[in-house]
Formats: sequence, structure tokens, C-alpha cells
Amino acid sequence: MKGRVGSLVTALVLVAVGFLLGSFWLQWRHARLGASSAAADGGAATVTVPEGFSSRVRVEVLNGAGEKGAAEDAASRLRAMGFDVVYFGNAESFDHRRTEVVARTGDPAAARRVADSLGLDSVLVRPDTSLYLDATVVLGKDWSERLARPGPSGERPGGESLLDRVLDRVRP
Repeated sequence: MKGRVGSLVTALVLVAVGFLLGSFWLQWRHARLGASSAAADGGAATVTVPEGFSSRVRVEVLNGAGEKGAAEDAASRLRAMGFDVVYFGNAESFDHRRTEVVARTGDPAAARRVADSLGLDSVLVRPDTSLYLDATVVLGKDWSERLARPGPSGERPGGESLLDRVLDRVRP
């Protein structure tokens, strides 16, 4: 009985070692083939991006006013408008008076789209390559006032016009 168990354990160990060695060899071969094909292409890598992915703006929403549920609410609104909200939570402090949109890449065009969608006039440019984001929205104490106050064209940034925009996208 002990001989069978020992043989079984030895066989399992050999299979596991063989699997690991095979995995390492395949990774090495794939990396080597990838490097040689990149060199043949002149170092240019070809990346296939799913349709619609490149146009999605990655956003984080931070509650800088301390109003319960504000970041989650703003994140839901931005998602309904087609933005990719990758994180929402609290800012480092709750003393932000004004809502701000911060561009996290060197090109503020994506952050400008976010600001326009929220009815904001300005975008701060503070690139941070450690964040995988296009924009950060920091909600200030004016956030709830903005939702209640009609904009220049009579629309409410978080009210009926948003719902109409979402419904227009969903309706056939």
C-alpha cells in the first residue's frame, strides 16, 4: 500500500514539474517570437482595440463635500452618459467648495468632455501617470446646488434632461 501511495505521489510531482517546465518554455517561446516579430515590423506593435473602447473616458469621482452618497450619485450619472467610472469614493478632505474636473493625462480633451457633461466651465490639468485615468471629478459643496439649479439653457445637470439623454440613447 505504501509503495502505491509513494508511486502516486512521485507521478503527481513529475506531472506538476513537467507542467511548470512546459509553461515556462511556452512563455519564453512566446516572448521570443513576439520580440522577433516586433523587430521585423520595425519595433511597432500592433494592438487591436475593441470597438468603442478607445472613446471611453476613464473617470474617478471623489466626494470632497462630505455629502453622503454624492460620489455614488455622480458616478451613476456619469455612467449613464457613457463615461467609464472606474472608482468612486471620498476625497482626502471634505473642504472643497467648488466641484472640479482634473485632467490626469497631458491632453485635457477627455476631461473637458466630463466637465461639459456636468455643466462645469473649467478643467484643471494635473497629469498623473500613476493613475490609469483620464479625469478626476472632485465634488464640492456646490454639487447639490448645481443639481437643483437650472443651467444656462434651462436644463438641470442632474435632472430631467439627463434622463431624456439616457432614454434617447436607449430608445430604438
